[in-house]
Amino acid sequence: MNNAEKEKLDLEQLVINLIKDDLVHYKLANGLVELGLNPREYLVSLHETIFWLMGFKEEQMTDELIDAYFLSTEKIVTVSTSSNKVELDVLARDIYTGLKTMKDRFGKN
Repeated sequence: MNNAEKEKLDLEQLVINLIKDDLVHYKLANGLVELGLNPREYLVSLHETIFWLMGFKEEQMTDELIDAYFLSTEKIVTVSTSSNKVELDVLARDIYTGLKTMKDRFGKN
């Protein structure tokens, strides 16, 4: 494996790790809402960093992309993040693959 391939794999893993962090954060924020609290002040925008690292151009960061990302992240509410790291990893990789597919689709337009 050459350096370029290794860097690509490192970047892919970084993005997947950020997606996992965003999923855990989403689950926490959702839990706070269920308790009647307002976590709005503590929300983060990791999705923007994820899109940027994946190479999406600003004009590609459409409502369609953002909605697809957040719809995918909602699946985390059914995952036990404290005891099931494998399921969290699978969901993060699925989201990454979905984003990559959208990126490829944007590249063809």
